[in-house]
Amino acid sequence: MIMKKRILPIIALALSATACVSDADLDVADNKGYINVSVSADNSMETRASATVSNTESWIKKVDNADWNAGTGYSAGSHTVNVSNYASITEALNAKDGWGDMYFEGSTTVTVEQGKTATATVDCGSAKNARLKVEFGTFPSTFSSIKLTATTTNDSRTKKSFEFTSTPSQLAYFLANESISYTLSWSINGNEKSTTGTFALAGAATENVITINPNSNGLIKITISADLEFTNGTKETITIDAATGNEVPSSQK
Repeated sequence: MIMKKRILPIIALALSATACVSDADLDVADNKGYINVSVSADNSMETRASATVSNTESWIKKVDNADWNAGTGYSAGSHTVNVSNYASITEALNAKDGWGDMYFEGSTTVTVEQGKTATATVDCGSAKNARLKVEFGTFPSTFSSIKLTATTTNDSRTKKSFEFTSTPSQLAYFLANESISYTLSWSINGNEKSTTGTFALAGAATENVITINPNSNGLIKITISADLEFTNGTKETITIDAATGNEVPSSQK
């Protein structure tokens, strides 16, 4: 399967909450100014999904490790602005019933002048984690109960095992360079079979895909790859004889 990267535009949203503050409203006597926060993020990991980073209103925004507020006056001088869509990458990985979500974070330094509003433009860039997708082809009628189970050893995860079947599957998110174990199990003519393996995810903002498909010769090939337009990723092929249901040794492939 050839994956193509769809370039999605960077979404930059100036938070509407800051519009209520004008320089005329500032109390210049206390040597303070205000900070307007603008956020952008690139969800290029979304190579197929239609979702976009379209709303940063609920994102976590902090100035000098304190929650940012459009109506708060800040002392003149340098301030650090941090932005993220979750409190931590661990929280992002435990979102959506444990299957995880994309994680973005970024920071910038802004200088506040007395009686003025400074704009902090935070570019969060691409996602800081990786995701796994499993795609199944059409199998002969002799096959049933085809299932791939991916497992993480990340102790901070509330969910450790992710089951993918031939029905439309969810996307699972992991740390950028995490090593994942998997077990592929199936039944052929009522006989249970399985094979196991491990692979390393290709890095931040990559969609790693396991494709399970029979070929024209009656063999099943499992290919593990990443979107090469992001970075070169791990590839692995496992061939299973569709007639016997046994794994074919690498020397015979």
